[in-house]
This record gives sequence, C-alpha cells and structure tokens, in this order.
Amino acid sequence: MILFVRNGTDQTRVGLTVSRKVGNAVNRNRVKRWLREALRHQGDNLPVGFDVVVIAHPQAADATFARVDDELGEGLLRMGRMG
Repeated sequence: MILFVRNGTDQTRVGLTVSRKVGNAVNRNRVKRWLREALRHQGDNLPVGFDVVVIAHPQAADATFARVDDELGEGLLRMGRMG
C-alpha cells in the first residue's frame, strides 16, 4: 500500500512501515531491505514533491523480490498519474 501527499517542496521523502503482522524480525528486515532496493530501482518513477509512506502487507513475507519491485513500480506510476 502506498500513501502519499504533496509536501510543497522540491524533495520527495519516503517512509517504510513493516509491522509484526508481516512476520518475525528476519522476515520484516528482509522485506524492508527489498523495499529499499526496489525504491532504488524505481527512482526514476518517483515523482518529486511528495511525502510517501509504503506499508508492507503480510503477503509481502511470501513474495519474491521481483514481485515486490514490480508492485512498487506499478504503485509509483499510478501515484505519478494521480499526483
């Protein structure tokens, strides 16, 4: 899930949330690492001037990195069209 709002600046800030519902600490840390790496890959799709919060759902624990990267990319593209 991606939540976003314009922040009125030329910077984009991103926060990640991975709750205990995703799994134990090992799973949560893996999902956070994958999200950070996916954000690096999707950097060109990240619109400027937004505050963004990425919330990992429990299904993220069973996903592959490729799926996390693809879904984050789709969400950022959708966000760019709406914003």
